Amino acid sequence: MPVKTEMIVYGVLAAAAIAALTYAAASAAGFLGVGVLGLLILFIAFQVDLDKTATSSVYAMRPPRERIDHAERAAQHDEVDRMRSPILMGKLIGLGIAVIGFGGLLFG
Repeated sequence: MPVKTEMIVYGVLAAAAIAALTYAAASAAGFLGVGVLGLLILFIAFQVDLDKTATSSVYAMRPPRERIDHAERAAQHDEVDRMRSPILMGKLIGLGIAVIGFGGLLFG
């Protein structure tokens, strides 16, 4: 499956999962549940953003950055660039859900 098609499929599945979670949170705890779900999504997105350049198990055995050749450094940079858009989308979705939840709690 091409990468763009794969990203569209994952996007649709993620949207369906977020909609189901939002409905479940609203059913269980009303606007407070929706606000807490938004904060949870926002927290996860920020945590992934902070850890995207950290050393993971894939890079654990690699030499320090100064001794990495140009091709490996470019591959790492490309990997971080590909993560930029989904992380931003997670932050925006989390913020939107939190604003709707806590806004509804305060003004609803």
